[in-house]
Amino acid sequence: MGSNTRYGLSDRTNFVGFKTVEQVKYDKKAPCFGIEGSAGEELTGITRIDEKVHLAGNMSFPEQFVFSLKLERPRGWCFIAHEGGFTKTVDYSKRLKLSQGLIFEVYAGNKGERVSIKYVKVIIIKTDV
Repeated sequence: MGSNTRYGLSDRTNFVGFKTVEQVKYDKKAPCFGIEGSAGEELTGITRIDEKVHLAGNMSFPEQFVFSLKLERPRGWCFIAHEGGFTKTVDYSKRLKLSQGLIFEVYAGNKGERVSIKYVKVIIIKTDV
């Protein structure tokens, strides 16, 4: 089970975030990896960042993904605490313009897919850099 869902933040122009993939693709792709592109009604101009990984054993689809984005130097992490854990670190080339405000966006893999989110927790930490 699973889907090719994309989660992230946009400034209404640029998007940075992560894609989760179906369990049947875990032999060629990480359970989650970085993506960036142009935000809008559809996510376009998508760049995949470090999507390949080979996992040991038969990893099942995790019930929870944790995404963390650091925006001053665009970097992110996706983490699953599942079967020994898995973390993917991503460096983004796109920068979001904080002055335009940020939007949490979710994109399905295609028009026929539906995305269901049970729970979202957002924590914003401002640091002096």
